[in-house]
This record gives sequence, C-alpha cells and structure tokens, in this order.
Amino acid sequence: MGEVFRAEHLASGRAVALKILRSELAQDDNALRRFFQEAEAANTIRHPNIVDVIESGFSDSGPYLAMELLVGESTAQTLARLGKLPLEAVVAIGVSVLNALDVAHRAGIIHRDLKPENVYLHQPPEASSPTVKLLDFGIAKVLAPLGPTPHTHTGVVFGTPDYLSPEQANGEHWLDGRSDIYALGVLLFELVTGTRPFRAATAVATAYRIVHTSPPKLVDVGGPDH
Repeated sequence: MGEVFRAEHLASGRAVALKILRSELAQDDNALRRFFQEAEAANTIRHPNIVDVIESGFSDSGPYLAMELLVGESTAQTLARLGKLPLEAVVAIGVSVLNALDVAHRAGIIHRDLKPENVYLHQPPEASSPTVKLLDFGIAKVLAPLGPTPHTHTGVVFGTPDYLSPEQANGEHWLDGRSDIYALGVLLFELVTGTRPFRAATAVATAYRIVHTSPPKLVDVGGPDH
C-alpha cells in the first residue's frame, strides 16, 4: 500500500520506519481507512510482540505512519536463507505470536494475514536474542469497531492464499480468532519443514485444497517425527 523509509522522529530524536501511502490510493476512502486502521489496531493492542506505531497523520507527501524501526529480518527471509528452522526456534516464535494474538483477539481484532513476511525477528545490536514482532494489521477485521470500519463484501477473500483458513478460502463473512490460529499452524508447519502444507499452481487451486484436503504429516515432508 505504500513506501517505507528510515527517518528521524524530530520530537523524540528516535529513528523510525516511515510508511507513506501511495498517492493513487490516498484518494480511495476505503484504502485510507485500512491504512490508518493499522495504527489504530496497534495502539489499541500495545503489546511487545506487535510493532509499535508512534504517530500517524497527513503530510505534504501523503498519509503516513511512523513506526518503530526494526532491525533484523522477517521469518520469510530466514526461511530463504536457512531453508527451515530448528524446532526449538519455531516453538519460541509460535509462543510469541500466540501471545500477540491473544491480546489482539481479546481486543476484538483479527489479523487475517499471518504469513512469514509479517512475522519479524527484531534484534538490535544490544539484544542477545531476537524479539518476535507481528506486523501489518492493514487488513485486520475489527469485531469491536475502533472507529469507521473499512467496508468489505461477503465473498471477498482477504489474506495470502497459502495461509487462508478454510472459512477465509470460502469467502465466509463471519470470522473469529480461530482463522488466525489456523494461519499460524500453516506458518509453523512451513518454518519446521521448509514447505507449505497446501501448494498449488494458482490461488484458486490452493484455496480448493485448503477447503477439501487434509494437510500432510510433518514427517512426510521433512519435518520432525515427534
């Protein structure tokens, strides 16, 4: 939805990630609400495993979000580099994401787009180990509205095809936190095995497999047997 720059927050002197909405989307009311929903959701939840949004507003360059600057890599980058992760690391990542989702769901917010690109391993130079950060609540579903909720249509699918829950793949209008839990299961499967449980040539074929087939066993695709 936008471009991201490293910037300095002048009031605090803090280095931040500055996300600016693309100009062609700034005139779209629905896109604009989704953009600022990311800030509203993050500020409602306020959890150490969710990226912090420091400020949001309008500038000469367009609508913007100023977020904490993360150092490290996403789990997608880690997968590309290592192929798969040790089981102990996957468990630690899973627990951190579950902690973030628990707080989000209690606040009535469903992420709807859990995937390796949105789970970041933040490790500044002074840290001995990474902190898991959940990113991008731009397409979150708000069960307890924070304000004007972006308009969606029944049957419109939001999210990345490989990580959709069956109810998302079917385009169901009802969703709750279980959709995120399902997506996290797919994510953890991929981190352990290096492959996704439902893979097909097209998004439609992937969605069909999610709805109509059972996932393979971990041990059958190179995962642990315990």
